[in-house]
Amino acid sequence: AEDGIRDFCLSRGLGDVYKRQTQSTWGYYLEAGELYEKANIPSNAIIMYEHLRDWDRILDCIHRFKSEFKDEDRKALVKKYIELELQKIFREYEDANNKSREEKAEEELPVIEERLVEHISCEDSGIEAVSYTHLT
Repeated sequence: AEDGIRDFCLSRGLGDVYKRQTQSTWGYYLEAGELYEKANIPSNAIIMYEHLRDWDRILDCIHRFKSEFKDEDRKALVKKYIELELQKIFREYEDANNKSREEKAEEELPVIEERLVEHISCEDSGIEAVSYTHLT
């Protein structure tokens, strides 16, 4: 706006900026990581894959280049990235579980709507409404 204050409705927020940035830069991080692996520089590849939050790819990289790491460092890295990968898998499981609940709710919604319509039409006609609470 002219007074230096951004128009709220035009502001997309940091989430949109992040999404646009990630969509355009993810490919670069992936390509850079793969090039670092080909150049036998796994530590830089891991840094690139961290930007992608691709913990599985990092674990594969650590495994392929295990001789490049001190034993204790490798074990610490494996522990760190296994924990992150498990957290990611758990979130995906929860999301899928929540989605299936939403889908189930969408399936149940028409039945509920039908019951409401029956109840409303009974009230309009003066007929006593039937209780459906025993069905839930």
